[in-house]
Amino acid sequence: MLQGNTGVAKGGRSRVPILVAILLCLLIIASRLPLLPLGFGVDDDAWYMAAAADRLATTGEYTMSRVPGYPTAELWYAAAFRTFGASPAVGNGAATVAGLLAVLALALTLREAPAWLMLLGAGALAFHPAFWVASATTLDFAVSVATITALVLALFRNAPVFAGIFLGLATGARITNGLAWFPAVVYLGFGLRDRRGATVFTLVGATFSLALLALPFSRAGLAFLGYAPALHRDYVIGLYKVFREMFGAPVLLVTVFLMLRAALRRRSERRPAPADKPALTTPRILLVAGMAAVLTVPFILLPTDPYYLLGLVPLVIILLVLASEEGRIRRSSVAWILTAMVTLSMVSIGEVDVEAWRHEHRIRLHAILAGRVLQDRVERTEILRRAARAASAVLPSHSIVILGRPFSPWLYARGTPLPELKTETIMLHSTDTLVVRILRPELLERERGRHVYYAAGEDLPYLTRRILGYSLADIGATRLVLW
Repeated sequence: MLQGNTGVAKGGRSRVPILVAILLCLLIIASRLPLLPLGFGVDDDAWYMAAAADRLATTGEYTMSRVPGYPTAELWYAAAFRTFGASPAVGNGAATVAGLLAVLALALTLREAPAWLMLLGAGALAFHPAFWVASATTLDFAVSVATITALVLALFRNAPVFAGIFLGLATGARITNGLAWFPAVVYLGFGLRDRRGATVFTLVGATFSLALLALPFSRAGLAFLGYAPALHRDYVIGLYKVFREMFGAPVLLVTVFLMLRAALRRRSERRPAPADKPALTTPRILLVAGMAAVLTVPFILLPTDPYYLLGLVPLVIILLVLASEEGRIRRSSVAWILTAMVTLSMVSIGEVDVEAWRHEHRIRLHAILAGRVLQDRVERTEILRRAARAASAVLPSHSIVILGRPFSPWLYARGTPLPELKTETIMLHSTDTLVVRILRPELLERERGRHVYYAAGEDLPYLTRRILGYSLADIGATRLVLW
């Protein structure tokens, strides 16, 4: 059983050879290279992050990429832009470096597990599809995972000062990461009975958190503590997205198979469980499980983006390894589950057809599709292609044109300075054309009298109806073929 502040697992202390670690790092970097030049990411927020970081790098002026501010990530990307220049390859490359640090922190956390299991755990994080995409996207997710994983490492090493620093950095990366303070202070104060360490951890964590959050506070006062209003709340769709992005059919099928196999084995052996089998309540188990629990809160409050739960991936890997070292689950079973995580990057099984769900209100499954990483690459490439075509097109005059997702890439393709990309609307004065990302009702009312066009291929009629509650057909909008 794991005790006190010993290593992650009992048993041998064989280390992964340095050559193997270097090869893993090179493989991680090589796997991200195809994504690095393809824009800052599919999500508009990635372009806003790049805009805020470039403004900070070039002028020293801090602006929030979005409410409530992500100062750790914004500073991270600003440092990269200031050193190497602002471009998608640099921003996404900085995310890759953050991803490498997260994988390194996880490997060090698992350092006392068998070398093969430590390597497999690190590889499972590195090539988990959501983490793979996040570590090649100019957003806060890779930075957040790196700081959370480093926090767990510092706590396992009983280093309260470093744990406090990483708590502060994690809070600056995503403010809801500050909830990790509660299970961490319980672990130090009651699990390890180190009340002094818990106090030091709290003071250092509060100092670093407040120092970083002072940046968004300087721009918006206490209003920075709010979130952008949710455009929609649909827990069914949200949970499906979590299943698709974070776990998927491979993990589900492997887990069900392992549970059935274990049940059949117990039934065939007809042996009761050993009376002295250790309870799965060691301090480290409770710490990691508690952190996983509190990090689900953002998704519960705003079930729109499964990447809010990305920090759970390294925590689940740690829990699996801890459980295997306590004899609660076979190491071979852990290996199967971790391998299934990686296969989700390569192939997607049983994915719902989005178009059939949106337009026909029925569920149609695709037996096998390309994995999530390849899907992301195709999506990025298509968005950039559409942006380039739209940039060379002549838009209708005296009108409103809704572009959808290519809006920020379209601005970038037109030569708009990066710090000015943090907008959803722009007026082309030469043609008196108002171009928007999405047409909100208040803007429609203010610009009444302009004819509305919407870009074909972006599913804007459905999204406008579902998110904004009105129909483009009802206002006489015209479909516009730009690409």
